[in-house]
Amino acid sequence: MVPKYNIYSQCTNSIFVNQLFNSFDEVQAVANKCNEEILYHEIGGLYFDENFVNNVEKVKLNHEEIFNKYKKIEEKIEQETYDMKVTKTRDYNLEDIIEKIIEKPSEFYTKLAYALSVEEREYLKKLIRNRSCNNCINESCRVEYYEKVGLDDTGKLQGNSCLGWTNPELVGRQLILKKSKG
Repeated sequence: MVPKYNIYSQCTNSIFVNQLFNSFDEVQAVANKCNEEILYHEIGGLYFDENFVNNVEKVKLNHEEIFNKYKKIEEKIEQETYDMKVTKTRDYNLEDIIEKIIEKPSEFYTKLAYALSVEEREYLKKLIRNRSCNNCINESCRVEYYEKVGLDDTGKLQGNSCLGWTNPELVGRQLILKKSKG
């Protein structure tokens, strides 16, 4: 299924999955059925006119292109994570997997943070434990450099409670951390 997002970056056509499979063949059968339904609905939405056959071909080609695109993504994920066996003895979290399959993780986390609402970003910023001047990217900060090092009056790193503190990469990482813990 091709994900579609609204202006709030929320997926509007996601489906809650409550199925567990014992084999890849079972998964493939369900995926094929879902893809057939998508194609059927796309074709069913066409008007029957003199261009109907051509339009059906266009829809089928578009469907095949999208399918192939996601197939390549699937293959890339499989290739990059083949050594990650999901077992009870080996524990991988979502952040580890992202670090392994994404070429520029800092850009990914930054984009993820900017996809959130302002309220969501502010909430996640408050949850970051190592928030300090050392990892802040607020270039408009007027605090002198010598005041940005060491601990504040409460014993926390300088900049921990700064109202202008900002680092979208850490906000994105905090979101993934929160999601991976459930």
